[in-house]
Amino acid sequence: MAFKIVPTTEDVLPAIRELNLRIERGGGRWRFYDTGVPLWLPPEPGASVWREYFALLEEETGVVRGGFALKHEQFLLNGRQIQLGWLQGPVAESAVRKDLRGLGKIMVSDATARYPMQISWGANSIAAPSVGDSPMLLRIVRKGRFLRRAPVAHQRRALRPFVSIATALGVGQAAIALAQAGAALRPAKVHPFTAAEHREFGPWADEVWEKARSAYALIAVRDAHTLNRVMPPGQWPDAIPLEVRVDGRVVGWAALRDRTLEGDPLFGDLRAGSVIDALAIPGFEATVAAAAVRRLQARGVDLIGACFLHPRWISAFQRAGCLAIPKRRNIGFSKEMIEAAGGLDVLMSGTHLALIDSDGPRLF
Repeated sequence: MAFKIVPTTEDVLPAIRELNLRIERGGGRWRFYDTGVPLWLPPEPGASVWREYFALLEEETGVVRGGFALKHEQFLLNGRQIQLGWLQGPVAESAVRKDLRGLGKIMVSDATARYPMQISWGANSIAAPSVGDSPMLLRIVRKGRFLRRAPVAHQRRALRPFVSIATALGVGQAAIALAQAGAALRPAKVHPFTAAEHREFGPWADEVWEKARSAYALIAVRDAHTLNRVMPPGQWPDAIPLEVRVDGRVVGWAALRDRTLEGDPLFGDLRAGSVIDALAIPGFEATVAAAAVRRLQARGVDLIGACFLHPRWISAFQRAGCLAIPKRRNIGFSKEMIEAAGGLDVLMSGTHLALIDSDGPRLF
C-alpha cells in the first residue's frame, strides 16, 4: 500500500472528518484537526513562527489514514539563529486498526526529514525521544477551596507528600502553607519591583530580549513582534503581559493567564492562574517570578501553575513560594539537536522552555 503526505487543503478536509469518525467508532482517544488552516499560528508571509497541518493519504484511494502538525519556529542555539520544527502528533488510524501498523513511523520520518533537529516538550515523541523531565510548579492560594474542590486533593498518590498527608491529618491548610513557605527559602534575591499589565508586548520586551538572549544555550526568539504573534491580544491563549521594573528600568516580563476551569481532572472548577512564559535580564528571574505570582494572587485565583525547564526559572518560582511537583513534563531532543548543541548536558542545563512552547498552554 503506497502513501503520500500532503498539506491539509480544503479538498482533503472531508476525508479527515471521515478518519476522525472511524477512530471514534473504533474507541480511539485522539482526533486530527479538520480546520485545514490552524487557528493558532496560521502560516503568514514573513512570519517567524507558524503551524502547518499534513495528512497521510492512500495514493490509490485518497483515503486519509492519519495526520500530524508541524510548528516552525526560530530559535537561538549557542547564539546562532536556526529554524526548528515541533512535531505535534501524529494521529493515525492504526490506533484502532492493527492491520495498519506503521503509519506513525511514516509520518515521523517525513517530519524529521523536514526538520532533523526536533524537540518534544510535554509528551513522548519518536522524533525527539525523552531524555528527562521537569517539575510542575504549583502554588495553592486558596487552600480551603483547593482541599474541598480539587479532585487531585482527594487522590491518594497525587501531590505526594504534602497534600495527601495534610488531608489525612486534617491539617491541610496549615501543612500546605508550611510546605510553600519552605519552598520560598531559596537563595535567590528578590529586588523591590513595580509591575504593570499590558494588552500586548511593547518595546520593553525587545529590551529584555537583547539583554537575556545570550544567557541560554537554546531559546525560542522572544522579541516583541514574535511574542505578539504567539500570544496575540484578545485571542487564545489569552495571555496577560506583565512588565516588571526595578528602580525604573525594565528587568523582565511574564505572560499570565487567569481562567476558571471546567471539569478539569486535576483541579475541577477552580479559578486557575498560570505563568505561561517569562524572560528576565540574568539575575532578575526571582524578581519576575515573584511579580507574576503576586499579581495572580491579587487577581483572586485559587491556584497558580507554571512549568519551566531551565534550572534558574525552576528555582525562581520555588523562591516565589511554588511547590515543585517532580516528573510532570517530559523533555526530548533528537540526536541531531544534541550533536548540534555540543551535548545533552548543554541542552538540559541551558534550554529555556515554558508552557507557551510546543503546542501551547494546555494544562491551565
